[in-house]
Amino acid sequence: MDRLLIWVAVAIVALVGLWWLWGTASHKPSSVEVQVTVSEYSFKTSLTDFPAGTVYHFKITNAGTMAHDWMIMPAGETDESKALVKVEDSDLKPGVTLTRDFTFNQAGEFEFACHVEGHYEKGMKLPISVK
Repeated sequence: MDRLLIWVAVAIVALVGLWWLWGTASHKPSSVEVQVTVSEYSFKTSLTDFPAGTVYHFKITNAGTMAHDWMIMPAGETDESKALVKVEDSDLKPGVTLTRDFTFNQAGEFEFACHVEGHYEKGMKLPISVK
């Protein structure tokens, strides 16, 4: 009788474990695709308001005639070392499309920015908000 109870207990624990694994696997976060188009001194994007904690799949296209940076920066920040995510101009040449995945972990005011010399000063930034 004791062996039967042990086997029943093991079976119950195994079933509960499988149920838990199935439940967590079906709730994995999916990403939200965000289109970003870069051109001379401007950004266009499909979203400017972002809930924190969501995984974003940024699809960045350089539709301009020169290379550009793409960074997510705290609003007004010009120190590139404070970028939350960064694509260098050597990777974002004219006609190139690339992707970056990113999750905002904190609320605040940020911006897409290009810090190729003179571009930011010519207005190459776009305010975004994280709630």
